[in-house]
Amino acid sequence: MRFNQLNENELSDYLTNDNFYIEGAICITYFGKELIGFKYWDLIDQLCSYFIHAIYEITINNKESEKFYFPDQPVEVIITKEKELIGIKIGNENIFYLNRNIFIEEFLNACKNLYERINVNYYKWEIEEILKYLNQLK
Repeated sequence: MRFNQLNENELSDYLTNDNFYIEGAICITYFGKELIGFKYWDLIDQLCSYFIHAIYEITINNKESEKFYFPDQPVEVIITKEKELIGIKIGNENIFYLNRNIFIEEFLNACKNLYERINVNYYKWEIEEILKYLNQLK
């Protein structure tokens, strides 16, 4: 998440202007190939929550797939479980597959970092859920 590249002053300035609608993009690059990036700019804190919920459904509740839409645009996301892989299909893009455990651990840690930097108290529940999921994956 490029949000993590902001220094504390830049982050503070950004959040001072509007801390309810926090825009950003999830960027996933695999061996130099961008799988998702700024094309899908949206409300980043909410989008992360949707991904976290989908991860929970396929890992903890053992669902084969979970779908949701981006918070502020009609783009469908389908998350699927394929043996040791996780499949992610965004809108009309081709599905891409990543190692499930590595992706989930990296993604959840990036979301935790995002929530801690934005406002630890406001996202306390999300951070607790992330820690719970990470512990269950071990």
